[in-house]
Amino acid sequence: MSFNVGMPMLALKRNGKKGKKIKGTHSGSLGGILLEMGEERITHSVTYDSSKSHLNDYHLNSEDYPNLYSSGKECLEVIENELNEYELEYRKTSYKGRGLRADQTVCIGLIVKPEHSWVCSQSPETLELFEKDTLEILTKLGVLKPRNVRMLVAHNDEGGVSNEKGFHLHICQMAYNDDGVLRGSDIMKLGTYAKLNREYPSLMRERGWDINTLQSYDLDATKDMNKEQLKSYKDNHRKTRDAKKHGRSTNQYIKEKKVESLRELASLNEQLHGQQGLLAENEALNSKLKQDKVKYDSLIAKAKKDNEILNATLAEVSGSKDKLTNINKLLTAKDKRLREQEEKNTADKKALASERNALSEQKTNVSHDIQHNNLLLEKLKRCYDWLTEFFTKLTPQFQQRISDINQFYTPLTDSNQEDWADEILELVKKSEKTREREQGLSLSR
Repeated sequence: MSFNVGMPMLALKRNGKKGKKIKGTHSGSLGGILLEMGEERITHSVTYDSSKSHLNDYHLNSEDYPNLYSSGKECLEVIENELNEYELEYRKTSYKGRGLRADQTVCIGLIVKPEHSWVCSQSPETLELFEKDTLEILTKLGVLKPRNVRMLVAHNDEGGVSNEKGFHLHICQMAYNDDGVLRGSDIMKLGTYAKLNREYPSLMRERGWDINTLQSYDLDATKDMNKEQLKSYKDNHRKTRDAKKHGRSTNQYIKEKKVESLRELASLNEQLHGQQGLLAENEALNSKLKQDKVKYDSLIAKAKKDNEILNATLAEVSGSKDKLTNINKLLTAKDKRLREQEEKNTADKKALASERNALSEQKTNVSHDIQHNNLLLEKLKRCYDWLTEFFTKLTPQFQQRISDINQFYTPLTDSNQEDWADEILELVKKSEKTREREQGLSLSR
């Protein structure tokens, strides 16, 4: 989880009331700050818990930090003596032997404040390693000069709530520049803030600390700006900085938070009054809902009963549907048989029509045959009648002759009856002519 690390810097001056910061965002009283940092723990912080002061870790003199003190009073006396000696040398080269200005920045106060929620979730060993890496990185960046540091302490008795941790580092160092001149402006400058807000988080991330990069005045971004652009950039940066209210004390911060909390509480009270009215409305609605619930329960019971009836009906319809499906199958098969029968009937009709035409033709032929036979019978009848009359007139000798002639003719059949009749008629004619000749001969005799 990433976290922020606040690193406010204070320009510490010799004047001002003890225990209070001089009016201004980035300055404070040297004596007041040292007494607050030191073992005396003279502080007005509302989060201060004296029962935890024994947990504070004051760094002792070492090879890297040879000039450290744990008592604020002792440290202040040492710094005052050092400043007096510096001022004596300063007067030798200053204009008209003047000493240091009354508002001269003589020390720099730096606080390293990791985000509270992160601190509460870390072990003492992790916080100790964080402190060690922070001091090494600040030294590497040139922000911290160990030989100029006069007090270095990790406070654990302030900034927390109840049993929570309140870890943060306090550093007080002399405001010497690289040339050994007491000049705080060479330290508290934009470049230093850029190191604290951008370079420090980057170098700490290289060591495994997931620290967020903070917004700062970007010198590189202003190099190619004209005067108007630079002025606009500075104004925007100042507005952003002021909006974040940097430089507030812990008490100021807590006071503002209390004011915000009171405002939120007033707003919540207003909301509560509004919600009380809503609660009354809700009670009325709940009463109506209970009444409606009784009606709805009755409707639900009726709906369940109707649903049972509907399910039974659906089951019946499903059975009827199966029956209807079977009937449709039977009708389809019957329709198929009817179509086949119809096709057969059509074929039979065609055959009957053909047979009828054949019979009609045969009937016509039979009718012609009957007419022909009737004509033949008529001829035969006339022939018979004539023959009967003729034979009655014939002599016995001639009748014998006719009988002899008949033996040479085939019996009368359906196929030769007409020819036979014609031959008979021809024979009769010949017989008449013979008879006439015989009569004529007898007459002549």
